[in-house]
Amino acid sequence: LRASEAALEIVDEQLAVYERAIAEKAIEVQQARAVEDEQLQRYRRRVRATEEEGSYSVLFLLLQAQSMGEFLAAIDDVADIMQSDKALERQYRAAREESERVMGEFEALRDECREQQEALQKERDEIEKLLKEAESVLDSLEDEIEAAMDDYRAAQEAEAAAEDGGENETAP
Repeated sequence: LRASEAALEIVDEQLAVYERAIAEKAIEVQQARAVEDEQLQRYRRRVRATEEEGSYSVLFLLLQAQSMGEFLAAIDDVADIMQSDKALERQYRAAREESERVMGEFEALRDECREQQEALQKERDEIEKLLKEAESVLDSLEDEIEAAMDDYRAAQEAEAAAEDGGENETAP
């Protein structure tokens, strides 16, 4: 019985470990989604700003150049802005991919944990069934022992009565 109870405790601990792992991975998913959302908002703000300013600001920047050096500097500035925009897009895509990766891990872990939890629950149910059967056998044995003890006491009383009765007959 103690071994079965210990096995139940182990099963319960394993179930708790799986539940904690799922909860931790769910938090990781939330964090990854938050990063993705933040990157998406930054990207959208930049796209909106670009649409509002349009190509006029780039053209205006280039046309304001008074010399070839200023024109080349303006081209470098435009190239820097374009690189910054591309970097922002890459950061968003990387955040989205990370979010998808973490979500995939979460789903795989959740599915694996569910399978393990189902198996552990079956094991737990089987152990509980065995414990009930063992308790039933013990109760039955206790009843048999009690009945045997009652028979033994009755036999002792009968024997004592027979001895007392035999002594009374021999005594004049």
